[in-house]
Amino acid sequence: MEDKEAIEILTQLIEKYPLSEKEKEAVSSAIGALGWMKLGNQRIKNIIRAKKAEKKKEKNWKQEFNLDR
Repeated sequence: MEDKEAIEILTQLIEKYPLSEKEKEAVSSAIGALGWMKLGNQRIKNIIRAKKAEKKKEKNWKQEFNLDR
């Protein structure tokens, strides 16, 4: 299950069913944790993309100046 889908289901749970304060807090904490996980995963993907782009740029630069010996 994707994080986004899980967040939507948990949000609906809070809106749909009468929960005690502790239950609402637990569900809200779970939503928050999923949100942070999603942000962390996106950050990792961005770092990997940036490193790949940097490598490609370096490779192109070396080829352009014939430094790949």
